[in-house]
Amino acid sequence: VPAGMMAHTVPKADYAVFEHHGLLDKMHQTYEYIFGVWLPENNYVMAEADSLEIYDQRFKVNEPDSVFEIWVPIKKA
Repeated sequence: VPAGMMAHTVPKADYAVFEHHGLLDKMHQTYEYIFGVWLPENNYVMAEADSLEIYDQRFKVNEPDSVFEIWVPIKKA
């Protein structure tokens, strides 16, 4: 772990993984889809575990072709 950072072990959970494509100012639309459409239509709710946003080499600040992942812990409703 780099100096100045803390390690955190993410507990085991089932996750639904979504990609957000585009600028960060539209990120709310992705979250609205996840929680307002995908979870209820697929009979899931958010589980009590860590939510994650994964920013890898596909993420580009202020670029319209940017991509990052949103990991939502899930359980059947």
